[in-house]
Amino acid sequence: MSSAPVRFTTWLVPGIEVSVFELAAGVVENALGRNVELSVVSSCSGPQNDDNPLVDGRADLGWMCATAYVGLDGVELVGVAWNPD
Repeated sequence: MSSAPVRFTTWLVPGIEVSVFELAAGVVENALGRNVELSVVSSCSGPQNDDNPLVDGRADLGWMCATAYVGLDGVELVGVAWNPD
């Protein structure tokens, strides 16, 4: 198993509190026994094709607005969703 950290990026702060993503990072750290690095981008709702950390290897998993996802190349949607109560 790799000892490299798992890299998460979220573009959904401040719409969703950063503590939600910190909690997810902690759960993954405990489950995998690997560090998780969380990056927060609050200047836009998702990556752009010309600067996409999910494609160029700077991030392993990301949370973004659906409208940002639709315009991206080279990104695969994971079949899970957060549904607030």
